[in-house]
Amino acid sequence: PAVRIPKKWKWTGDLFLQKDPGKADHFAQVALTDATEHLQDGLRFSICFASVDSLRLKKMFDVSDLDILLSSCARPQQLAKLFPLGDADTKPVETLAKYMLKRKKMTYATLVVNDIALGILLVFPSAMSKLADIFKAPPDLRESNFLTAVLLPWRLTSARYEKIQWQGRGELPDGDDGPDSGRAIPTDARVPASVLQAIHILNFPQWLWDHMRSPNRPHCVWNTSDGTPLKPGVETVALRTIMKYCNATDVGHKADVRVVFVHIGSLTTLHKIPGFVERRLRRMEVQFVTYGTHQKVPVGRWGMREIFAAGGVVTFTPSAFVDTPVTTFQLISRINEHPLWQCYVTPAMVAAVLNELDSDKDPLNRRILELIEDGHILFLQTPPLIRGTKQGASPSQDWISLQTVLMRLSGRGLLNECTRLFQSQFANVSEMNIHSAMIQNISQGLTWVESQPVFQKEFRRFVVVTGLQEKNIPWDRDGFEWYPVSNFRFKDDWFPEEILHSMEKGLKNPHPK
Repeated sequence: PAVRIPKKWKWTGDLFLQKDPGKADHFAQVALTDATEHLQDGLRFSICFASVDSLRLKKMFDVSDLDILLSSCARPQQLAKLFPLGDADTKPVETLAKYMLKRKKMTYATLVVNDIALGILLVFPSAMSKLADIFKAPPDLRESNFLTAVLLPWRLTSARYEKIQWQGRGELPDGDDGPDSGRAIPTDARVPASVLQAIHILNFPQWLWDHMRSPNRPHCVWNTSDGTPLKPGVETVALRTIMKYCNATDVGHKADVRVVFVHIGSLTTLHKIPGFVERRLRRMEVQFVTYGTHQKVPVGRWGMREIFAAGGVVTFTPSAFVDTPVTTFQLISRINEHPLWQCYVTPAMVAAVLNELDSDKDPLNRRILELIEDGHILFLQTPPLIRGTKQGASPSQDWISLQTVLMRLSGRGLLNECTRLFQSQFANVSEMNIHSAMIQNISQGLTWVESQPVFQKEFRRFVVVTGLQEKNIPWDRDGFEWYPVSNFRFKDDWFPEEILHSMEKGLKNPHPK
């Protein structure tokens, strides 16, 4: 009798890079093939992809965080090649693989069958030998210049998860910045009393305790307000006691670190730490964590919490609108599409643009007003950094009143108020010095924005878009990013065309801005 040769499984479809749950952009056409044998009674590719015509890859993450992901998954079920389907797809997929290999990144797609999340498809470069060894990839899945896919089911089904008496699903209490943000409870048999005392002093959270006890957690401490490097204060001594017990090495301010600890009273000088702007811009894996107490900081901000999470805030010099109006407006449109970015202009900046154009009827001014009136760009009068001391005066209340007035204005009334505020701020500044005074004003305003808890917690980067002629401004002045619109990049994989551009540029230059 004839022996039936089993048909080799293969799947083809469209590869998308997902921007949010409701939107994804097409990247290439791909195929999954050369699958390994599936485990007996285990999940298999043929089940997960039976009714699927596309694959949506999520955001990338570091290979060093693989343990966190694997802790939620069962053992690998199958491996397969993920490679381009046609010639037109080769370059994008090959560039993606090279980029991920160079930056030690992985990505994944969720696998859903009949509206049930079964697991994930972990994707990494085939040439990444470390992961190939971990998942025991056969030789034919290691030789490709493309990608390897691993089928990983979740440990718990949704039905089993619902039965578990889990911790409350309500909102976190005020002051909590993440999961398990309560004080750490070490489970080690013999934790020194000094460590327990340090945990109590700092109210050291459980999530950070677990995080710092993981391998490869170099860190540094910025404590200009809590003693000195040679004679640190009580809170910094407590932090170092915990770090020593966790085997987390303090490598100093200039070395590569995973975590930067900042004493809460030292935030105003943090921009002086070496490489501060570069770390926020290029090293997304670097975390900033505040600790301690300080008499000049509100009690509600004391303690340990992560800051500078993701995204950023953008503002502009007047010359950015005058020199590059089209691309600047395009950037504002992109910022509006991005959930993690925000931008704003000030009344003085609007008035300065009006002065440079010498006409309040110029289309550029009308366009700026439309963006403000439609809510596409924040209109923010930043308060003075030095508070008034006049008896009975309330600078904060005055600022709130002014901001309320600005929100109600439009058209000619808005322009008149911008002109009034500009004249009051720069009345004693000569024409020759007006540009430098405006740059100083922008920097002071962004300093205030960055210092606000809501901005400090949610946003990582703070950017000033400059004009083409403002080349004399240092790109990292005052701890912010300063450059023309053509040099701006979101650098967070949100817009697919920027991903491909950065990958191609990154392969040529390992340290791009």
